Amino acid sequence: MKQNEIDELNKALKGENMAIEGFDHYIQDIRDEDLKQRLQDMQERHKFHAIELSERIQKLGGNPVNTSGVPGIMSEVRYKISPQKYMNNSIIETALHGERLGIEAYGDIKSRLHEEANKQLVESMMVDTVKIVEELNRYV
Repeated sequence: MKQNEIDELNKALKGENMAIEGFDHYIQDIRDEDLKQRLQDMQERHKFHAIELSERIQKLGGNPVNTSGVPGIMSEVRYKISPQKYMNNSIIETALHGERLGIEAYGDIKSRLHEEANKQLVESMMVDTVKIVEELNRYV
């Protein structure tokens, strides 16, 4: 059961790493300084989530993943070779899509966790990601 908890938390960590990498692209392509700062703040929240997940995985005796895995690599390749980087040519729409996928993934991960502390950790990150979606919606 402990290994299952570690595996699920590592899935969440991969998702956070994907979000951090995605925000790197959004930030570099944004010209509006106010929006760039907001995106940097959102990225920092994802970095904090990654730290929390890594610490929890280590406390459980596991090794935190340090990449976004194959899905992240595929996303990175698509980003680099695609002439249309963003959905509907919109950085915000693309970011919203990713954040919504993250919320869905957190829900799935939480449903497979057994330890209450791990469920609470994932729930808090899911709630924060919902807040990020609300913030991004202000720019649509």
